[in-house]
Amino acid sequence: MIFDILVALKLMEAERTGFDKILEDYKDQEDSFRPFVSSYSDHFTLTLPDLTNNGFINKANIDFPYIEDVNEEYATQILSFCLTEPKKYSQIASHLLLSDSSYFRAKIIQPLINGGLLISRKNKGSTYLIANREKVKLR
Repeated sequence: MIFDILVALKLMEAERTGFDKILEDYKDQEDSFRPFVSSYSDHFTLTLPDLTNNGFINKANIDFPYIEDVNEEYATQILSFCLTEPKKYSQIASHLLLSDSSYFRAKIIQPLINGGLLISRKNKGSTYLIANREKVKLR
């Protein structure tokens, strides 16, 4: 019944979409970072702790193979930022407090693409980058 309401309100696409992915992303997290539901007489709240911000993903819990010429400090930040959804070059640069320059693209982003850690996709004339979940893992 809840699924039907959420679909009717256009808050989700169809019954049973997305929950398997959510459970997979959170399965290795300690209890304090797992999703939880609070219910009240007139509503409920599903809380999904943000694993990509506030230090939840860092060098200690993101795993990726060593690749020559990759700046590991930036790589960790970029891969965690792009782990759950694609980002534009400008969004990544802004997140790192850097300018979206040719140096940034050639020396910081390109080695991650060449190493297969970031996947580049074009959509409506813009390039988006997302972490390759086959190579980049949460521990």
